[in-house]
Amino acid sequence: MNGIPEVQKLESVLNVNQLILTVKKCSTCQKIKEIREFNKNTRRCRECQKEYYLQNKEHILNRTNKYAKKNRKKIKERLKNYYLIHREKLRERFQTILSALVGEAS
Repeated sequence: MNGIPEVQKLESVLNVNQLILTVKKCSTCQKIKEIREFNKNTRRCRECQKEYYLQNKEHILNRTNKYAKKNRKKIKERLKNYYLIHREKLRERFQTILSALVGEAS
């Protein structure tokens, strides 16, 4: 059945689409890398992102602190809502960590 030209064409399109979904071009180093070498929603690969952060660490931390001071209520409300939505999952995680710590202490 793979001998039919339409099927072969469709298979090659699917293969190209799969390839496109597994690689991405870094906007900084211009290298084509696998998608797992990128963080979510970024155009820079992890390696370039780390280098950028190290070069601009002071500026990034200042900007982050400035935002946090200016938006305390907003951040507090967002964290409160997150806790209310994910309460059970957070409690389970806390219990797991606590059990591990108690186990290490004995």
